[in-house]
Amino acid sequence: MGKRTPELEEFKRIIKSLCALRPLSKKELAKSLERDPKHLQDQYLSDMVKNKELEYLYPETPAHPKQAYKVPDKGSK
Repeated sequence: MGKRTPELEEFKRIIKSLCALRPLSKKELAKSLERDPKHLQDQYLSDMVKNKELEYLYPETPAHPKQAYKVPDKGSK
């Protein structure tokens, strides 16, 4: 993926597509998308969790050391 950020919705679609394959940590996502993990979390992941576009693998412990993001189950949205 290039350095220019695609349109917001397209970038979010790419993140969701990756997380639909398997739960991914912010570091794994950042590496795949060639982005800084903190920037990715601040600019995209936190809002996507808040808007229920993604959910935590360990929702009870947001700071879990093995935290990852996944696409919500169809029944949970």
